Amino acid sequence: MNKWYSVEDERGLVCCRCDSYITKGALDLDHHPRICPNCNVECLFYFWEKGIQIVTEDAPYEMQHFIRWAQKELDELDFLQLLVDIEEIAKKLYKN
Repeated sequence: MNKWYSVEDERGLVCCRCDSYITKGALDLDHHPRICPNCNVECLFYFWEKGIQIVTEDAPYEMQHFIRWAQKELDELDFLQLLVDIEEIAKKLYKN
């Protein structure tokens, strides 16, 4: 399986398709389709605690379906709230 997402590290965010750095200006909390400024692949970018890139077409089918549903059915505030809720559950699951 291809790598379908990338998470920012201390050096920055690297596109999981072309391995090029993506500038911070490309990152925001937005669930609309965007493109990598280096290779033009369609992506979902957002900045939560770190910058994250998801290459939609390379993602597992279920994730592609979820992304397309969210882009169609939710506005940015609803999308943000969904992420906050998921994060809250994840923190409780992985709390030591």
